[in-house]
Amino acid sequence: MRRKLAVLVATWLVAGAIVGVASPTLATSAQYLVQDLGTLPGDYASVAMGIDNVGDVVGWSTGPTGTRAFLFADASGMTALPGPAGRPVTTARAINDAGVVVGTASTGGSDIGHAVAWYAGAPRDLGTLSGGDYSEARGVNASGTIVGTSHTAGGSLLGIHAFRYTDATGMLDLTPASDDAHAEAINDAGQIAGWRNGRAFRLTGTTFAELGVPTGYSESFGYAINGSGQVAGHVISGSGNAERIFRYTNGVMTLLGGLGECNRAFGINAAGDVVGQGLPVLGLRQGFLYTDAKGMQGLNQLIDPGSGWFILGATGINDAGQIAAWGSGPTGQRAIRITPAAVAAPVPPAAPSGLVGQALSGALVRLAWLDKSDNETGFRIQRALATSGTFASVGQVGANVTTFTDVTARAGKTYRYRVQAFNAAGPSGWSNTIAVRARR
Repeated sequence: MRRKLAVLVATWLVAGAIVGVASPTLATSAQYLVQDLGTLPGDYASVAMGIDNVGDVVGWSTGPTGTRAFLFADASGMTALPGPAGRPVTTARAINDAGVVVGTASTGGSDIGHAVAWYAGAPRDLGTLSGGDYSEARGVNASGTIVGTSHTAGGSLLGIHAFRYTDATGMLDLTPASDDAHAEAINDAGQIAGWRNGRAFRLTGTTFAELGVPTGYSESFGYAINGSGQVAGHVISGSGNAERIFRYTNGVMTLLGGLGECNRAFGINAAGDVVGQGLPVLGLRQGFLYTDAKGMQGLNQLIDPGSGWFILGATGINDAGQIAAWGSGPTGQRAIRITPAAVAAPVPPAAPSGLVGQALSGALVRLAWLDKSDNETGFRIQRALATSGTFASVGQVGANVTTFTDVTARAGKTYRYRVQAFNAAGPSGWSNTIAVRARR
């Protein structure tokens, strides 16, 4: 397991490619725009791993002390996500539309780490299954249910199980009888995509549906799932010399393309568009986009050929068509966000107003405000302690939602709150600021 993870991370953090082959022909006009998300201060490279439906991106930044998880938002740029006590080396894999981020935190070195979730930027160590040595969180849905993989006590180093985590149940072993199982993604209906014993699956409730393996291939792996239950992943031949992208829909696995031996699908959106890393055309291995209208295309064919960017891989795509990816460009290897050029540039929304708050029992604080715009994609809520504390994000909600409950307040503390609307053009101004004392 450690060797596999080390190879995977190393592959993503260098400009891996098939050398000695001409680059594919690039489009003469850009269909997608590339945005460099930068790195955390003092670091030299970054990778984007997940994206939500408002365009916030998570991943990790790499520097002299190792990797540090980040959250990128239009209003705040790239900010670090700290690890739990004693686990400073972090990676972020996925984010839901409420701003909950999941990933891994370790002590560094050969330690793979523990699954971790960040709530309003604060980390929580999720532990492992049955006292195992390590775990990884890979996906999170709208309700905050988290999935991933965990070693178990007494198992071999490579013996890992798929898990599902909720606040109510803690970490639940989904595959107690299998020592080769991975849960990679979960949709808002609670369906989970992954694989066990070399077979891709979709788990609905307690029922595993194996997605099969097409003729000529020996194994299949599920990596992403959308709201309708479509699963994206890849299949591999027995020799390992051929990998192909697949999409599973209504009981049918369809191969989408890919040449050679390195093709992986990592993301799928509501339209069934798939992104990943592979070889869609003769040339260099690169990030790709599959759509039903145009098939599997290299992302480097779709961006400005004069931009100086080569997109190495893509890891997520949201319902607006924005893609989380990583590439080599004028500033080095960077996490990037790729946005369809055809999307009309919006104007920032108007600031919300009339913010009010109420302290509820159990140290909960309920906020409400007036929505003064018709073009926001969501609202961000910030909180500061007492009269002099620094404001920091405590959560966000979607468009047209005008209430929020702060579940992380501490009894007896007084907090200041403010709210801001945002869309792809940027944030609004802030609402009025209010003070609320959490009840004991």
